[in-house]
Amino acid sequence: MTKSKSGQTKTGAFGTAERRVDANGRVSWGRVVALPDGGTEWIPLQGTAQKFVGANGRPYWRARASLPDGKRPWLEPHFAREDRAREYADEKSREAVDRKLTVSHYAPPKGPAESCDDYFDRLATARASEGIGGVRKERYDWGKWISPRIGPRPIAEVTRDEIEDIRNVLDAEVKKRLADGLDAGMSGKTAMNIWSTLRTTFKEAMSARDRSLRVRTDDPTSGHKPPLQTPNRAKTFVYPNEFVKLSACEDVEREWRQTFAIATYLYVRPEELEALTWEDVDLDARTVSVSKAIDARTGAAKAMPTTANAVRTIPIEPTLLPLLVELHERRESDQAPIVPALRERNDKFRAQLFRDALRRAGVTRPRLTADTLTLRQVDFRSCRDTGITWLALAKVPLPAMQRRAGHEDIAQTNAYVKLGEDLSGSIGEPFPPLPASLLPSSKSCLTDGERAKIKCRRRESNPRPSAYETPALTI
Repeated sequence: MTKSKSGQTKTGAFGTAERRVDANGRVSWGRVVALPDGGTEWIPLQGTAQKFVGANGRPYWRARASLPDGKRPWLEPHFAREDRAREYADEKSREAVDRKLTVSHYAPPKGPAESCDDYFDRLATARASEGIGGVRKERYDWGKWISPRIGPRPIAEVTRDEIEDIRNVLDAEVKKRLADGLDAGMSGKTAMNIWSTLRTTFKEAMSARDRSLRVRTDDPTSGHKPPLQTPNRAKTFVYPNEFVKLSACEDVEREWRQTFAIATYLYVRPEELEALTWEDVDLDARTVSVSKAIDARTGAAKAMPTTANAVRTIPIEPTLLPLLVELHERRESDQAPIVPALRERNDKFRAQLFRDALRRAGVTRPRLTADTLTLRQVDFRSCRDTGITWLALAKVPLPAMQRRAGHEDIAQTNAYVKLGEDLSGSIGEPFPPLPASLLPSSKSCLTDGERAKIKCRRRESNPRPSAYETPALTI
């Protein structure tokens, strides 16, 4: 056995591994092989080894074979010593020559094929980390409608027929809605959202920016017709004279009347309204800055739309200013929300609360609660619809409406113009003065706790003045 200059020895099939340094300082590794005549022969090692440092800070060596075709695959396992790694590389290099092996023989063994469910989970996590909104809803849609059909299937093996089968399931649900009404099946919009989740998944599987997410060479969802659609359901809005009655009704908690007023007069999206703090309000300039949003279901921060008008500044209506001024004076901090009530009740319950408030205020126009395949009843988001429609009634120019509403397409804004352009008669002036009873300092109303106890009896035994007799806010 020959000892190397490094002090390390190794006996292998060909003899011992040895490290040598020539007169020029060049290092070489080889094996010393015993000859029949009693002598020895130096045989250079094939393959190489390279030093790495692990996460624990300790060095290790990896062997790399040299194949006849010039390829040099990395080998497993790792070695704590260089001589052992080099000997292993030599052994596998010679084996490759003898057995005519190619690089595919040394590829790491493939595990089970990635399922559609596992791939979607990876994709959804990546999309959420990029700040893409709606991932939570996509996970729900995938789990309910897509996973039961292709979830266990390998993502790389899903066929166009399987995609078409999912589309047909969505079509069947839409047909139920068309045949049996709102209580059956699903809307065309819901079906399209599910279809979009499916399409996005397979588009990314083929052409994701992240190479690790590319697992297919084709998109099996391409070229299919989308799910069937249901008719668009027409929105409505609250007339100004109806809103005066709502804002003056003391059978409705004052905090929620304030919330409805701010939501309507600022006409921001509910998720934007929930995120507004007093830092966003400039009372000197009489503007509100809209730059963030909160998920109405989870309370977590939500990505803003990427449109040019998403981040915007909205002028404060003069009739809203007195309420904001007094609420601002009573704020706990600049970081406090403008409408804390929204953070106490998610959007699942706000719609019914808004309709109940209208009913208590005596606002019972049938169109507000009409809920059919073609008509949509009011919900909390209708406060935004109401405010934007009032802009049209106030003759605000269409481009200014679009900018204030944060719409990407002016056609979205024009729909609100059409909503109000055919109205005639007396419905009140847009953005009417708010009643003084909305102010926190007002003594004209009972506490919320007292009101809750007697609200069922008050209309009969102690009727209040009409909305038009209630003093308006002034500043």
